[in-house]
Amino acid sequence: MAKLQRAEAVILIGLLSVLDVVRGDPDTTLISSVCNGNSYNPGDDFGSVCNAALASVCTDTQSYNYDFYATTTHLGTTCYAHGACNRALSGGDCTTCLVSARNELALLCNMRIGGQVQLQDCRIRYENYPFTE
Repeated sequence: MAKLQRAEAVILIGLLSVLDVVRGDPDTTLISSVCNGNSYNPGDDFGSVCNAALASVCTDTQSYNYDFYATTTHLGTTCYAHGACNRALSGGDCTTCLVSARNELALLCNMRIGGQVQLQDCRIRYENYPFTE
């Protein structure tokens, strides 16, 4: 009898583990993207400043109720960024989704002074001016 209960417990724990993994995966399907028509030059501070702001959004959004604004300034150049996640995601999955969105943004809006990407479970945006969403 004890062996049967133990086997049932092991099976139940295994099923719960599988269901938790499936439930938490972020949906990174691309919904929309918009890029500013203006570009910055290679080597401009704007690119590195925005990389820092977007990195902060990717890592910190989960700690700020899944909705976070970052501003990074260096030598008079400022980049404003925002990230938001579906609150049903785990913190780690929010970060994973935002990293995917940032990678899409880099491909779609390369060298642009602003852009945004909306995935199914998160969104990310950066601009050269302050904004709220």
